[in-house]
Amino acid sequence: MDQFGQTNNNDLQRAIDEISNGSDNNAAPVEENNIQINLGEPPVPPTNDFGMPPMDGATVNPPEPPVEPAPAPEPTPAPVSGDLDSVRETALKELVPIIDKAGLSADRQFGIITAVVESSHDKSFIPKAFEAARNIPDDKLRAEALLKIVGLIDQ
Repeated sequence: MDQFGQTNNNDLQRAIDEISNGSDNNAAPVEENNIQINLGEPPVPPTNDFGMPPMDGATVNPPEPPVEPAPAPEPTPAPVSGDLDSVRETALKELVPIIDKAGLSADRQFGIITAVVESSHDKSFIPKAFEAARNIPDDKLRAEALLKIVGLIDQ
């Protein structure tokens, strides 16, 4: 190796040493046997419920254990097509009695009951639809509802 290459290597090594030591040329040489001891993470001081260190003499509430989520309920199997008709009929019959408890407006009650009559072809729900129609406050909507009642009866 020539003298120029050796000089460049020495200068390069000196520059690397200066950068890695964060010092200049006047700095003391670095000891090669520098021992570093890893003491780990510093201890975390206890905190109260607000994430603040406790005041003098105060006790610290221990952290609550994590809550495991409840297992998901197993899905109920869908009824087979033969059962769908019975499910439909049962759902329609259970729907009508709870309409009064649902707090729906009279016109909404009328719409649901007439849908039940049309879907089930069960005219026994028509008196309930008639009562809902009579309670509709808007004259135009009430007239349309009463006309629909006549149409349901004539079917």
